[in-house]
Amino acid sequence: MISPQSIAIACAAVGLVGKESDLFRFTVKHSLIFTCMVGLITTLQAYVLTWMIP
Repeated sequence: MISPQSIAIACAAVGLVGKESDLFRFTVKHSLIFTCMVGLITTLQAYVLTWMIP
């Protein structure tokens, strides 16, 4: 889960005050891509590569 408070603190620490929305959008895109990849790998292991799961 992406915490808005953590994003605000990180932006303040590196001097990107006011750019929180840009950082949030960047983070959400990568999080969605990562979630899709994990879902694909899980589906493959469950139905195609069944020998991988004991």
